[in-house]
Amino acid sequence: MQRTPNIPVIVTLKDDEDIRKSIQKRKVDAPNINKRLADFHRELELAKKYLPKRLYFLSLKV
Repeated sequence: MQRTPNIPVIVTLKDDEDIRKSIQKRKVDAPNINKRLADFHRELELAKKYLPKRLYFLSLKV
């Protein structure tokens, strides 16, 4: 995102349980799922902090 200034970024969001189910379909073990979720949340918070005007969120929860 830093290499493309002034370009809006759309982030699609699912809740953690839906993400966990999706990752499990790919045969990933539980510790790696938890690490991936933690990494995602950490990176999302950094993006919100440094690029707040460029982020747009789309919830996939119906």
